[in-house]
Amino acid sequence: MIQSHRCPGLTNSNCTGNVTTRIKYALIERDGQASDSQTTMPLEQTVLLVTTTFVFISARTLTYTDCGSSVPVISVGVHPCSQSPCTLTRGDTTIFRIQFQADENTRSLGQAEVHSIIWGVAVPFALDTPEICGDVQPNCPLRPRDRCTYKKSIYIPPTHSRIKSVKMKPCRLRPCELTKSGKDTIQIVFQADSNSGSPGDSGFYGIFEGTSFPFFVERPKICDNIKPSCPLKPRSWYTYKNSVSTSEAYPNIQLTGRWVLKNTEGKLMVCVQFPIQIVET
Repeated sequence: MIQSHRCPGLTNSNCTGNVTTRIKYALIERDGQASDSQTTMPLEQTVLLVTTTFVFISARTLTYTDCGSSVPVISVGVHPCSQSPCTLTRGDTTIFRIQFQADENTRSLGQAEVHSIIWGVAVPFALDTPEICGDVQPNCPLRPRDRCTYKKSIYIPPTHSRIKSVKMKPCRLRPCELTKSGKDTIQIVFQADSNSGSPGDSGFYGIFEGTSFPFFVERPKICDNIKPSCPLKPRSWYTYKNSVSTSEAYPNIQLTGRWVLKNTEGKLMVCVQFPIQIVET
């Protein structure tokens, strides 16, 4: 079972979860030759990793928990935010702002990632332009000891996931262990709305160092694996349950598993991801 976290003092229907902002960059160094060429090291590090706890201070500034930043974080803000917890409304735009101090390791920045953590599962927000340099001041390249502000407007679509729980069996540890040539079962409880559309196909993917590869899903059609049965009705809760097989050819690695449910137009209805580990039989 994938670990679930309830929001203290809130009912399940009001549990909005935390928002985790991950900003990654690639280290770039000289190649050691007597020239101006550069070599990009195949290494991604987390320059900022901040979880906002949504404790209200003002309409813009929040207290936050630093969960692994490699540079000093000065402040984190969300707008609009008039009360605790901050309310992120589907169909509206929310502005996130992170102030930090650059150091000698932040010369070249990569891409930003934003996830909501719902019941212990990361649900990604889509960014129109994930490149950090287009949304940071002063402009890139950053200089050591610069005080920088990363500011990003994020549109939260009406179809953004309404997820009640996610379970995977067998899953006795975290990350969940997927055995080669074995079969695992996923169960997702979610709420449909008027923008969900007609259910199409589902898929399960492994994400490793930015590259995704598919797992074999036994019955990809969503309507073959959902209760109550299709068609979906707005504001009704549904349980999706399916099995996935792990190929013997996959290496023994830890990676991110991403399960998606799409409508017949190819748009995401549900997208959840969580850590997995591929192991021998």
